[in-house]
Amino acid sequence: MSTSTRMMRIAASLGGCAIFVLIVIWGIGAGKFVKPVGGDIPTIFQPVGDAFRSGQPVYAWKDLPFFYAPPLVIVFAALSWLPTPVLFTSILFADVVALRYMAGGWLRVGYLLWYVVLPFEFAAGQLNIIIAAVLVAAVRGSRTALPALFALAKISPALAVNPARWRPFLAWTLLLIALTLPWWWLWAQWLEQLLRGWQTPVGPQIPIPFLVRLPVGLLLVATRTRLGRVTGAVIATPAFYWGSLVLFLAPMAIGFDLWDERQVHRARLSTGEAQVARPRPIEAQAPD
Repeated sequence: MSTSTRMMRIAASLGGCAIFVLIVIWGIGAGKFVKPVGGDIPTIFQPVGDAFRSGQPVYAWKDLPFFYAPPLVIVFAALSWLPTPVLFTSILFADVVALRYMAGGWLRVGYLLWYVVLPFEFAAGQLNIIIAAVLVAAVRGSRTALPALFALAKISPALAVNPARWRPFLAWTLLLIALTLPWWWLWAQWLEQLLRGWQTPVGPQIPIPFLVRLPVGLLLVATRTRLGRVTGAVIATPAFYWGSLVLFLAPMAIGFDLWDERQVHRARLSTGEAQVARPRPIEAQAPD
């Protein structure tokens, strides 16, 4: 890599960092970030966990209804007793780790920070960056455990799983379901909640109906390519809020992988051509 190219890449990365910082400063000053502090943690995740532990309805229909499947209820119940700042800091740390994993390097983290929705996601206390990393892991490393868990939150991570890995994915899914059998009635309540959400959409969703996005997503998955699977999984997310745009980090990360593979392939071709073009040494001949 030439010095000028490397300097351009560093400048692009630092530019992304600067954009991120400027949006954070502007957002704080303009009051644009989610309130109260912690976003979805004190308004959705902790109340769900507290309600489960106290025997209260988990899938109540209110201003911010809960749509994740029962295994996630158990996870939130195990964590909701922790103070909000602790949970929020933990999610922030997980977001940074997820971003670094998807980017493949700190320089490329700066590239991703040009994506202007990221500061709002960090402030919201949501799980979208982590889910994007799970989609990448499913495509990049054929992981199945985390995709099975988060498929119970967003459903569509199941589409990113390598078709050859469906058996372990199904095994993880059944295990997660089995863990909730003592509270089997939650599954019926969850299905009722999904039906209510289908009939009465909640929140500022992107105005492209799921029944329009689903066939497009399935067509992309049917290409059986890594980029097609991960992009199809993003597009086929049932409830696609504006914050869900963060999930497009996953196709960006796979795009980085494809670019790297292309560069390696070019380098190998170049080396091979050079070897082919190199004249063969003249063999020493025995004297007559």
